[in-house]
Amino acid sequence: MTPIAQVPSGTAIETAHGILIAGSDSTVIVRDDGGIDELGLSSTFSRLDEHGRLYAVVEWHLGRQEWYRLHVLDLADGTRRTMPWDDSRPLTLNAVHDGVVRFNTDMQWRPGSRPEPAPYPVTTIDPVSGTSLYYDPQQGPSIITPGGTRRRFTGGYGARLVPGGNLLYEFGHAPTSLILFDATTSRTTQTYWLPPRSQTSPTGPQPPVWEDPTHLLVHVAGGVHEIGTALIRLDVSTGDFQAVPLAGQPDYARLVQPLIPRRSSP
Repeated sequence: MTPIAQVPSGTAIETAHGILIAGSDSTVIVRDDGGIDELGLSSTFSRLDEHGRLYAVVEWHLGRQEWYRLHVLDLADGTRRTMPWDDSRPLTLNAVHDGVVRFNTDMQWRPGSRPEPAPYPVTTIDPVSGTSLYYDPQQGPSIITPGGTRRRFTGGYGARLVPGGNLLYEFGHAPTSLILFDATTSRTTQTYWLPPRSQTSPTGPQPPVWEDPTHLLVHVAGGVHEIGTALIRLDVSTGDFQAVPLAGQPDYARLVQPLIPRRSSP
C-alpha cells in the first residue's frame, strides 16, 4: 500500500519518475533524488498515462483570440511534443492510455503522428484495466471494454470507475455514503455509510483518493474532534474502516494520488 504523503498546495500525483505537483499556473516534478524540475505548463486540464511516464496537458488562452494546444511531456527525459492542430478549435482532454491521447471524446492522437477519429468515444479510461466510461448525453453512461465491446450502464448517472474496472461508485448524501455498482449488471453491490462531513466531492480541495482497487481514503472535516481522525481508509471488499494518522493541520492536508499498477492481461 502506498505510504501517505502530504503536499501544501496543488494536486500531487505519483509518477514513475517522482511526485508531480500540478498547480493552476505551473507544474513541477519532485524527483526521487530531491531535485525539482519546472515543467512550465498550467495543468487545469491534464492526464497521466497508466505507466506514470507520459503527461498530457491542454494549454489554452481565453480572450479576443482564443487558442488551444495539447502537449505530451515524457517525464523520463523531459521531452515535449505538441499535437498538430488548428489552435482555434477547443480541446477537451479525456485520457492517455497505451501511448495514445484521447481528446474531445471521439478523437485520438499518438505523438509522432496526426490526430484522427477514435474507434469509439470515451469520457475517461481506467488506467488499471483499460476499461472506458462514456457519458452519452442522450442515452446515458456506457462501459466499453479494452476490446471495444460496449454496454449500457443503468446505475447512477454520475458513477465513476473504481480502479480495476469491475465496479463503479458514486457518493450519496443525507446521509453520506459510498455506493458500489457491478460494472456488468449495473446492480448495486454494496452501500457503505460514511462519517458526517466526509469530503466526497471529486473536484473539492480534499477529494477522495483510491490507494488501490480495494482501498479508498476519505477526508472527514473536523474529524479529529468528532471521531478521532481526519482521514479514514475504507476497505470496500470487507467494509472495514481504519483511522489514518496525519501530522500538522489534518483539516488542510492534501494527499498524493498514488500510481496504481496496471493489471496484467490474462
